[in-house]
Amino acid sequence: KGGRSVEAVAEYTIATNAEPKLPIAFKKLALAELQRSDFKACTAAMKSAVNYTPVETRVSMEEDYAEILRMIESLLTDIYNKVLTTKSAFSIGNTTRETAFKEMTSLRKKSDDLTLALDDLPSPTTAMGKIKALYSQGAALLTQSADKLLEGIEVASTSGEEEALLMRREAMKQIS
Repeated sequence: KGGRSVEAVAEYTIATNAEPKLPIAFKKLALAELQRSDFKACTAAMKSAVNYTPVETRVSMEEDYAEILRMIESLLTDIYNKVLTTKSAFSIGNTTRETAFKEMTSLRKKSDDLTLALDDLPSPTTAMGKIKALYSQGAALLTQSADKLLEGIEVASTSGEEEALLMRREAMKQIS
């Protein structure tokens, strides 16, 4: 998958350079960049796609945009599951504090990166913008949940776990 997305990025970059106002190449580039978890490049490509698509035909972008949101939903769900696994492994003593802290920090960063990308990702239509806003809110709640769990790992406390649990539940409501 990694090799194919690198090849796809190269191919779509060539296409966008050859036809810099062709929205389809930018839409495909955005998808390929997202597969590589390059959220900033995905957002930049999608901005170009939206900018080069006439307002009256932007509804035609909804299918590709929905694919981006499905991919982001999958990434957020994966982060959610890994947060649960890391928290559980630490709670029952199957992993060290250092390992749990490192993993939770990585998950928090990825969730935060997705939040920022979603906040910056242009929507082709108002309807898609509303869906994107829910995903962004879910990603932000997941980041906050990871923050609370990081605090608990750092000071060996379970006081923030209930709050973290509520945030994770709310996050999954937003992206489901």
